[in-house]
Amino acid sequence: MQKVSIARLLSIALTAALFSGAGTPAAHAAEPEFAIRNAMRPGATAPHCPARGETPDGCTFHTLQDGANRARLPLTGGASWTAHASEPALVTIRHGGEEAGADGVRYQLFDIVPTRPEDADITVTFDKLTAAPAKVVERRRVTVMKHSHASWHEH
Repeated sequence: MQKVSIARLLSIALTAALFSGAGTPAAHAAEPEFAIRNAMRPGATAPHCPARGETPDGCTFHTLQDGANRARLPLTGGASWTAHASEPALVTIRHGGEEAGADGVRYQLFDIVPTRPEDADITVTFDKLTAAPAKVVERRRVTVMKHSHASWHEH
C-alpha cells in the first residue's frame, strides 16, 4: 500500500468540495423565493403578498413604479377597513370596492400604486373598524418594497 501525505489528502478533499458545490451555501439550502440581494431592506425576508385571496399581516408587495398591488381584506360583522401609508408621498392608496372570493368570503379591496420612481420601503397599515362607535378590532401591516427600474434589473 502506498503512503499518501496529509497535504495530498487535503488537496484532493478541497478539489472535490469545490467541484461538487458542497462548500457553497446554495448547495445546502435553496434560497427562498422572496430573497433579494439587499436583505437589510425592511420586508426583504418576508413572504410575498399573494396575488389572489386574503392579504395576510406581515407580507411584502414588491413593485416597480408602474406597478399596482391589490390588498384584499375580509369583511365580517359590519366592520370595514381603512388604510394609511407611512410615506403618503410615495404611494397612492385607492379603495377598490369589494369582491367575493372563491371561498365565499367578501373582501374589501385597496389598490396601492407607487407615485415616485426611486427605491423606497413603505409600510401600509390596515385597521379594521367596527360600526358606531368606531373601534379598531384588527390591525395588519404590509411592506411595499418599491424598486426603481435600475435596481429591479440588478436582481
